[in-house]
Amino acid sequence: MAENAVVKEQLTDAMIEAGAELTSKLDEIGLSVTAAFWLLIPDLNEWRLLFASEEVNIEGPRAVYEK
Repeated sequence: MAENAVVKEQLTDAMIEAGAELTSKLDEIGLSVTAAFWLLIPDLNEWRLLFASEEVNIEGPRAVYEK
């Protein structure tokens, strides 16, 4: 069944640019980012920038967060 959601906080161009800049910075420090995307958390009406990296599987999440 389809569910309706009202999004009060829109994903802005500034947020998209900031996400692209952060992704570039991660690349500069040598962290391989496989995917980066904004995800809306409807219950909180909040956007989250999420990253995926194979390095988490290789080095573990703690090592990647420390980078």
